[in-house]
Amino acid sequence: MSAANTRMTIGAMLGTISNGANMISSTFHTMDSAVSILSTSVDAAAQKQKVRVANELATYDIVAKEEAAMRLAQSRQTTVDFCNKSQNHKALYETSLKDLEDALARRATVNNP
Repeated sequence: MSAANTRMTIGAMLGTISNGANMISSTFHTMDSAVSILSTSVDAAAQKQKVRVANELATYDIVAKEEAAMRLAQSRQTTVDFCNKSQNHKALYETSLKDLEDALARRATVNNP
């Protein structure tokens, strides 16, 4: 093999190595871009989830308060309806309420001397 052929062969090998290195570098760049895109998508999804959860909690607070208010209003209306049936109904309610208040007061005294 002549020196010229040897130089050409070595040059071709170095060119192949250079092309291979460029291809590997390009592959790593593509992978880095893909990871970056995936990371951005995950970050966006996490932000959306935070907003969604915050809104769901706010909605839950409102609905829970409304439902509690409705239960209390219905209970009060039932009490008014019961007391309006007769003076005896009203007196029984007031006596029962007083008995409960007294019992709760006694219980509080026993539990917290």
